[in-house]
Amino acid sequence: MHFKPEWDDEEKEHKELENDLRDLYDENSLWLKTEGHRAWFPHKCLGAGCAEWAYKIVCDFSEEFTTRLNIKSRLS
Repeated sequence: MHFKPEWDDEEKEHKELENDLRDLYDENSLWLKTEGHRAWFPHKCLGAGCAEWAYKIVCDFSEEFTTRLNIKSRLS
C-alpha cells in the first residue's frame, strides 16, 4: 500500500477510504462546515472519534491474539 496524492476536487482514492470507514466512528467535531468544501480525509476523518475507534480495534485485536496463544494479556 502506497500513498497516492490527489487534489481535494479529485477524490477518487480517498472516496473509497471514506466509504469503508465513514460509518465506523464519529467525524471530527472540530471541522467547521462554514469553511467550505473540505475532503473527508483528512479533515473530517481524523479526530477523537477515529482515535477512540482505533484504540478499541487495537485492544480487541490484542485480546484475541493473547487468547488464541493462551498467554496473559497485558491489557487486563
